[in-house]
Amino acid sequence: MYSTSSSTLSLASSPLSAMAALPSHSASHLFLAASSSATSSNSLSLLLFDEARNALEEVQGYRLPDASRMVLSARALADEAEDGGASVLLVTKSNVPGAPDYRAEAYTIPRVTSTVEAFEAESSPASVADITLARASSVAPSEGSPVTCFVPAPSSTTKPYLLGTPSSLHLLSPSFEVASTYALSDSFSHVTSLASPHTPNSIVSLVGPSLLHVDPRDPNPSSLFPSAHDHGVTCLDFNPNRPAFIATGGKDGHARLWDLRTTKQALEGPALQLSGHSHWLTNVEFNPSHDQLLLTTSSDTTVALSLLSSVSSSPLLALADSPRPPPLDHRVSIHEGHGAPVVGAAWSASDAWCWATADESGEVIVDHVASEEKYKILL
Repeated sequence: MYSTSSSTLSLASSPLSAMAALPSHSASHLFLAASSSATSSNSLSLLLFDEARNALEEVQGYRLPDASRMVLSARALADEAEDGGASVLLVTKSNVPGAPDYRAEAYTIPRVTSTVEAFEAESSPASVADITLARASSVAPSEGSPVTCFVPAPSSTTKPYLLGTPSSLHLLSPSFEVASTYALSDSFSHVTSLASPHTPNSIVSLVGPSLLHVDPRDPNPSSLFPSAHDHGVTCLDFNPNRPAFIATGGKDGHARLWDLRTTKQALEGPALQLSGHSHWLTNVEFNPSHDQLLLTTSSDTTVALSLLSSVSSSPLLALADSPRPPPLDHRVSIHEGHGAPVVGAAWSASDAWCWATADESGEVIVDHVASEEKYKILL
């Protein structure tokens, strides 16, 4: 099944590297796209998708204080900032040859609500000059070490940020000072980490082909699944409703679902495996409202939407007049609109059925869950 209602916008000024959803007070969907050019200036773009017109438009551009820095990842915080703004966490890297200079940086996108309202009020909105953002805080690992993740930490007001490097994790204070450090495996390089949204003391780290569990109260990380994916794990996400379940993507082209409560899967394999991509997975994203839906993106240029009923919090039931029950877990749709590796993905923060993806060529595509699949979940 292929989508026929997608909307596309080309931001051809720079290759894109990340996508995040922003909260919206209107009926429109807001996304933030980040660029990572190695040869030109980089910026963030505030994008608005008007579902009534099926139109995706750039509302505002934002320059970083140092426009030569490439944005490697972007994560929007759920809480709205002052004056209707939005807070984002970025991992950046200098695009100056020979100067790795990785940094974890926090920014506030100012007056998002009023900017969108002004844009929507204009019948023919004029282009607006880019705004230079003021950096709220930043930190750089010692000796130019790469930053592998910069995300919210497990529920904590004293150590709200989690910073990763190839060999360690650091919990940061609100002032970006290192509060505690946890050493990871010496055998493989740390890929990324994500703190559980459910449990205050739970972090899952991807290290080479393995999944590790880090408890901030325990200095020794424990191994969960030593060979989660052949050739390496690339991305992960927590199920929003089932605290023990996570999804991972790997260099083997598979998405896998794991139950963190059991170590039997280390020998028997994952709780569920999804195949279909022909190259690395770049994102796995649970739908934040309906955990039956999982979005996966790949460097093979495709986006896939899958329904995972058997491992969801609300398995689907067959209708009484249905001649045969629907398969519990299946690929719902493949979307082939991108012409370059897909590097960013985000579900809309204002609508459960809409998502946006970005690719390396600077193209953003917004798409929807088909009505048929919505009704399977809602009815």
